[in-house]
Amino acid sequence: MYQQDYEFLQEVSKLVRVPLHELKRTILGTRGTLTTISVAKQEDWWDKQMCPMMVRNSYGLWKPCGQYREAHGTCCNHRNPTSPFVRHKDDKYFQSLPKRNPLKWAGEIVWVSATGDVVRESGESIDGLRICWKTAMILSYPDTN
Repeated sequence: MYQQDYEFLQEVSKLVRVPLHELKRTILGTRGTLTTISVAKQEDWWDKQMCPMMVRNSYGLWKPCGQYREAHGTCCNHRNPTSPFVRHKDDKYFQSLPKRNPLKWAGEIVWVSATGDVVRESGESIDGLRICWKTAMILSYPDTN
């Protein structure tokens, strides 16, 4: 019975990527010491199944492919990526681009950078509009006169 329990703990240890001794200490406990398992740095299993390519849409924004990868490592659409509109997600090119987060404003999805500038899906900047991404508060509104 003990051997089966030990094998079960080994399998759980592999699945959650926590060392076996940590897992045993957490489950069995220690003398008055509270132990927690941190899993914040671990990826979800399905993230590894997604195609690692980023695709630039006709509006100029880069988005994850969204398809499941095949045995060769990418989806069927990106077996031999030769297009300048397809790059691997780890490409250093993306480090130079400002990260933008989606936000619904005035009935449309806009993309807001950390500095507050706003871009439409079409890629055009909305001059005069600045939004604080964390609070979704409008900092300045474009003058329509």
